[in-house]
Amino acid sequence: MIVIVLLIIGAIVIAGIMKAQRRMAFADGLRAQRLSRNPDQPSWIGDIFKMDTFQSFVSVKARTHDIPEGFIRLVFHDRELLDGMMQYAAEVERQGGDFTAQINGCSNLLLRSWEKIPPAGRTRFGRD
Repeated sequence: MIVIVLLIIGAIVIAGIMKAQRRMAFADGLRAQRLSRNPDQPSWIGDIFKMDTFQSFVSVKARTHDIPEGFIRLVFHDRELLDGMMQYAAEVERQGGDFTAQINGCSNLLLRSWEKIPPAGRTRFGRD
């Protein structure tokens, strides 16, 4: 009888130790992921929902400034242009800006980029 009780207690202790080790390994993985995150990207870069929300809001704000859909699509589908926008969002975040500030900043960046295109170049996107 005592042997069975000791076996049960031993199993409970071993299960607790194993659970603690799994938690520590998971925490170590999260810490490593956080430390290895590219500083040129915002913290939410891996969150698909946030990325979709970001693109949607930036696109809506850009359209309110009459930026054509073709230009907006170009920015979000060209890897180099999108990387530049993500670097800008990361910089806003580093300076303490929240998600909304990052959206507003990138919308303004998109507007400034559009305004730098000469009128002759805008025809490519349906604007003269």
